[in-house]
Amino acid sequence: MPYYIAWGVAGLMMIERPTSRPAVTTCAVLFAVFEIWARINYGTETYEFVFDLFMKPFPALWTMGECLKMTRASFPIILVVLMFVLDNTLDKQKPLEGVLGNLSDLVDKQKEILENAKTFFNNTKKVARTVEKD
Repeated sequence: MPYYIAWGVAGLMMIERPTSRPAVTTCAVLFAVFEIWARINYGTETYEFVFDLFMKPFPALWTMGECLKMTRASFPIILVVLMFVLDNTLDKQKPLEGVLGNLSDLVDKQKEILENAKTFFNNTKKVARTVEKD
C-alpha cells in the first residue's frame, strides 16, 4: 500500500503537465483499490470471472499473489507509458515562434506582474488616505 501512496503523491507533487497529474494519480489509486479489493475478495465465487480476466495475461501457473506482485513491479513502466501517451497527445504545447519565443513570454509575464504591483500599490495608497482622513 505505501508503494501506491508514494506514486500518488509523486503524481500530485512532481508532475507538471495538466493532464498527466490527474491521470497518474488516478491510475495509482485504481491500482491500490484493485489490489486491496483482490486481497479481500479472492476466493469468492461471485468475483471469479474478474480474477480470471485479470490473470489471463500472466502464465497459467502463477497465483493471484504473483500476478499482483508482477503488476506492482511493472507499475512504473505503466505510468511512464501513460505519461508518454498523454504528453504527446492531449496537452501538446504549440512550438515557440522563433528563437526569442521564451524571452518574449518572460517579458510579457514581467509586464503583467508590474501592472499588478502598480495597481496594488495605488490601492494601498487610497486605503491609507481614507484611514488618515478618518
